[in-house]
Amino acid sequence: MLPKKEQTQVEYSRRVLRVQEYIAHHLAEKLSPVQLSKVANLSPHHFHRVFRGVTGESILEYVRRLKLERAARRLRVTVTDVAAQTRWRKDIKSVRVQLSGDAWTEETTTGTVIDFQVRHQQPNTQFEIQFISRQGFSGTWVGIFVASPSGTMVEFSETIYIQSPILRIISRIFSFPDRLIDTYLMELKAAVEKS
Repeated sequence: MLPKKEQTQVEYSRRVLRVQEYIAHHLAEKLSPVQLSKVANLSPHHFHRVFRGVTGESILEYVRRLKLERAARRLRVTVTDVAAQTRWRKDIKSVRVQLSGDAWTEETTTGTVIDFQVRHQQPNTQFEIQFISRQGFSGTWVGIFVASPSGTMVEFSETIYIQSPILRIISRIFSFPDRLIDTYLMELKAAVEKS
């Protein structure tokens, strides 16, 4: 039989584990410390001390971290699942993914065909994609996943090269290439908020 102090530590760990399992199954719901203390069968004040002692973080920090991690996973999956993008992108007519998985061709609803190639990728952190349009422009997109207090953000930077001087002038007047990334970002935001 364990000494009383060790028995208490084992019991506290068991109760915290029960709360962690409850949180995992109810993460989409609003979770209050009082509600979670009831799951642990402890007073709210005592539960706060026990939870921090076992996990090293407060219950609010723990729930916030799990929600941010879940949001980050959703965002990464939505961005990196190229074949599924036709379900949420209104500007795409079709996507043909190469067998390697790191290159694909998109045809927009306006008939523009664009070839994409992943040039660099650090899973869950950063990606760089090169694109070449058969209509005379090319460039790169760099996306960096950044955790923030309000959720996971993706910082995009875009570099566009337009070969034809006439197309450069027309694109500055009508901002055609800019609409590509702007449309993508608006639809990405809507898709992640739905999931």
